[in-house]
Amino acid sequence: MPPFLFLFVFCVVPILADFQECTAKEQVVSQGKCARHVNDLMFLTEEFGKKEVPLEAAKNISTTCETVTSCFGGFQCAEAQRNYKTYEQKCEKINFQSFDMMNCMSKWFKDIYERNLTCAGHFNYRSKDMKIRREAYTSGKSCFMDFAGHFCSDNALDYLKMNYEKVLEVLTEPSENCNALHNELMGQQCDVLFETMREKMVTLQIDSILGSKAEAYSSMATLCNDIKDCYSGLCHVNQNMTEVLDELCDTIKAKTLEPETYYSCMMKILKSNTILEYDCVRAKNKSSNGTEITMADTAVFMTDKECTRTVMEGMCDKEAVSNFDIEWEIHQKSARNQF
Repeated sequence: MPPFLFLFVFCVVPILADFQECTAKEQVVSQGKCARHVNDLMFLTEEFGKKEVPLEAAKNISTTCETVTSCFGGFQCAEAQRNYKTYEQKCEKINFQSFDMMNCMSKWFKDIYERNLTCAGHFNYRSKDMKIRREAYTSGKSCFMDFAGHFCSDNALDYLKMNYEKVLEVLTEPSENCNALHNELMGQQCDVLFETMREKMVTLQIDSILGSKAEAYSSMATLCNDIKDCYSGLCHVNQNMTEVLDELCDTIKAKTLEPETYYSCMMKILKSNTILEYDCVRAKNKSSNGTEITMADTAVFMTDKECTRTVMEGMCDKEAVSNFDIEWEIHQKSARNQF
């Protein structure tokens, strides 16, 4: 069997009710006529693999894709139409890859979650309601395009300028095929959040040593819920990844419930940049001109045991000061040994 015939056998698009099955002659003619275009497409895509595709080459790939779909679309029988739909979906992905749109969308999804662009907060680009999503990408087109102009490659920007309606269709029109680009992108906007959480976990492990675990992990618990909500109801989801997500979320939840310690309470106070409204602090923390100063500037009051106790009781959990006298002596002894 010639290599290209493999592509025709494993068609996953359902039989279209409006078309009769192809006759033997129609099968031979359609495969014979379209095969060379399919082979051209395979050659072009294999030439670059996962490497960066030059703009002119990406345009050539896109043109070849159109030739393939037009070829199959010209035959009014079921098998040819199945191949037409199959290559239409394949070419959506091929174009997004060759024009670097997948990388562009990954950056965009991260940005609209973090709302780094002011305009991104005005539109619900992440909605699972496709009507709302379409309205966002229609009314908020200029915001999306402005982002692409600053953060996406020239290939991606060129594709968006020339094919925005096609991109809009991919982003907002559902597909029953879980492997369709629409469903892949719906999953990708969640994958981006998942990777963000994994990156933050490394930083939080350090922060939780220097400060309160509950405080360090509380924002992560919100992100965890956002990611779970994002994946909910999607069909293009990696099962292994969701299992890892569940484990991470369980870990985060457990960390938020860990009791605060004397040391983590001390670090929280030292890292605070708010004015401490305590009489003993006011008495000790005065600058030369008499104005109050924050803990980011000094911690003079912490030389006073009872003042420290008062502040810690006011700012931290009861567990953190349950053995205050013992912890204070250990801390003072440790400080003396350093000199």
